[in-house]
Amino acid sequence: ALREGTCPAAGCGRLEAAQEKMREELGWADSSCLQAYQSLPSRAAFFHRVPKPAGMQQPQFEALLARGAIHPGGVVLASEFYELPLRVNASLLLEEASALQQEEEWESAAAANQEQGVVSSHFRLVQSEHPDLTGPFAAVGDRLERSPYTRSVLASLGGVVGNTAYMKVDPGGEVGAHFDTSPYWDARVRVHIPVQTNPNVTFSCGQHGEVHQLHMEAGKVYVFDNHLGHAVRNDGAEARIHLTVDLVGARRFWGLVSGAKRVGSQPREATVGSMVPVSWNATVLVERWADQTARESCSAIAAAFAATAEQERRLEASRIGVAWCATIANASLSRAEEISLLQTASAAADCSATSPVSVTLTKADQQQRLGFSFSPLAGPGDVTRMVVTEILPGGLLDEWNQRHPERAVYVGGTIESVNGADTLDAMVGGLKSMAATLVVRPTWKPGLAEVADSVSAIHRLSEAKSEYSVVGVAHEKSA
Repeated sequence: ALREGTCPAAGCGRLEAAQEKMREELGWADSSCLQAYQSLPSRAAFFHRVPKPAGMQQPQFEALLARGAIHPGGVVLASEFYELPLRVNASLLLEEASALQQEEEWESAAAANQEQGVVSSHFRLVQSEHPDLTGPFAAVGDRLERSPYTRSVLASLGGVVGNTAYMKVDPGGEVGAHFDTSPYWDARVRVHIPVQTNPNVTFSCGQHGEVHQLHMEAGKVYVFDNHLGHAVRNDGAEARIHLTVDLVGARRFWGLVSGAKRVGSQPREATVGSMVPVSWNATVLVERWADQTARESCSAIAAAFAATAEQERRLEASRIGVAWCATIANASLSRAEEISLLQTASAAADCSATSPVSVTLTKADQQQRLGFSFSPLAGPGDVTRMVVTEILPGGLLDEWNQRHPERAVYVGGTIESVNGADTLDAMVGGLKSMAATLVVRPTWKPGLAEVADSVSAIHRLSEAKSEYSVVGVAHEKSA
């Protein structure tokens, strides 16, 4: 059974047969890279649903949630705020944004948003081709092309982006308390990256009676739950400017969230993340689908998958889509199993297309650390792989990434050998030597797996809701 969903005993044989058919059709092979992909968390692990009290009618329940500053859909994130294990150069982002804004103006908040008390202005990098955020999305002019570090930051998130913009709240400005109700938000979360702020900017989020406040610091990366009531105040003398990114989130993104610091009703500490380097050839994958299309036929989903992957010149996406539709046509699989098949085929293609890189880390003395954490991943026979789980800022690996962005190693990358050894004891011993040469198969960044993760989440959104864990809510606070 694959991690995306459960595989009932009666269905496992069908799923395995379908996997074998696609494996033969596409020529994919199981690998440590594919195992590493399957070990990453799926998005369902981070959402909870609020149970409807027994005997209450659905309209009453939705009204109760709304009064309590909870989206009437009843789905919330596991924490009000997440601080992701990434750090960005806020000064460099602001420099790129300022260069763009010398030639073009900020957009004022739309009238409908102003009625809700949302007064922030926007400078868009990616926007919907149609009103109401229905998609497809496209980059605005050459703004991203002219902003290599902005592209690097967006690519580091590990997903396909939708609406992306700089958002500004002027001194004395306030975004009134609200929660986001557009169907667009049923599948997406918003990432906030402060590039200019001041100590008197506060962001609040939470249900009535349990609102948490946070000052988002420049250079850090945050996710917040916009399914709950949220508001912003700028009581300082300087404008607050954030880079905001909407995305469904692929497994690599949710892997970042799993290692994040939580701020809110269930706080959790986490290790500081590594700095995102400049990668001049970074590609940003933009949603090239309309959500409604992605919920329709297999051929429509395959077309959306191929159109989005084409931005990375991944033309094999069309072949995968055709093979996937042919395989599931008579396989009698559940929707979760169908989607897991597409995701696995896409990840296998990414693994086949990703070539290992050689990384040499040399210590100045025996006490110096290499600056990363790993977990072992069993391979064939005695062979073991190491999956990079954390990169410490200022460590040797982080310094390597800054000097060699074209060969950077990210969380999720798989170390296949150290100083020529590929068994666990020998690899660990090699890491203790003064010079360690690592052969690393980079994580897919970006790739077909990220596209498949994102478009398939849209496809099975209504079904996936039943998989979310149940969270208790103090209904009396909502009365």
